[in-house]
Amino acid sequence: MSSPAAQLAHLQAELVNAYRTLQYIRWCQVSGLVIIAYDYGLTFPLELKYFWKRREGRAREHFYFLRFLFMMNRYLPIFTQILNTAGKAWFKQIIEITAILEWFAIPAGIVCYRTCALYGRNARAILALVGVYISALIATIILVVISVQGDDISSVVAPGVNLRACHSLSPQHTLFAVFIPPMTYDITMAAAALWLLLDLERRTVNSHSARTLRSMALHTVMYCCVIATADLTNMVIYRAAPSEMRHLFDGVMFALVSISCNRLLLHLRELGDRERTDFFSENDGTELSTLRGMRPPVESRPWQARAPATVGNSYGYF
Repeated sequence: MSSPAAQLAHLQAELVNAYRTLQYIRWCQVSGLVIIAYDYGLTFPLELKYFWKRREGRAREHFYFLRFLFMMNRYLPIFTQILNTAGKAWFKQIIEITAILEWFAIPAGIVCYRTCALYGRNARAILALVGVYISALIATIILVVISVQGDDISSVVAPGVNLRACHSLSPQHTLFAVFIPPMTYDITMAAAALWLLLDLERRTVNSHSARTLRSMALHTVMYCCVIATADLTNMVIYRAAPSEMRHLFDGVMFALVSISCNRLLLHLRELGDRERTDFFSENDGTELSTLRGMRPPVESRPWQARAPATVGNSYGYF
């Protein structure tokens, strides 16, 4: 049996290690906040242009719903990052809800909405995509609840340590499985979007339309790579890292997910901007908007011509 002096020394070493770990987590939270703030400064003019204007005409409900998703994905991580950096203590249930919303529910909802808009009037495909989203969300919620059930806030240290509680849990090692449904979902959605985009690009004869579709495909691949890498990294960390180090990169990871999804939407809106003459022409009916169907223009007089069906318009992108 160790002496009281040895026990005291061991306790002091644990407190020092806990304090150092919390400092590392705090710096990562600050880094994530800096990344979000930097991206916010770069993209705020685009946000004003594409998401703050009042929508008129048809499909307003779709536009406003998409704007709501964008605002949630943009500002909820900023709010939670500020509180986490300040070291505010959270209830476990609030941590679970905000983590699910920021990491999967909102970004995945945006990706689902975008992919459904690509498939337009294909009701079966849209129903299947929505079913995949709901199934993945339910699976993620169940795994989160099971994995953190009965666990406590791990960052509350002993009295006398000058550091307030941080956004952190001490979950079971099975929490790594939480990232399997999101990663599977993102890869599935990316594959579905890429298949359609490449098929449309193959069938179009318009060079501007082809470049637009290739640009959308490239951004789809980039988004999928970022999100899949983040999911895979978290799976490794939550499976192999010590419990006190599992949340070290949370601040940076949540920032990357939010920024990637925001950039995906901003790029989509930028391509759909009708003021961009390099993508749109009043006289060329085959020129695509961001999600325009590949039907040829109606042969008639200019003042009698009807615009080609636009899948994106029905989903409020323009």
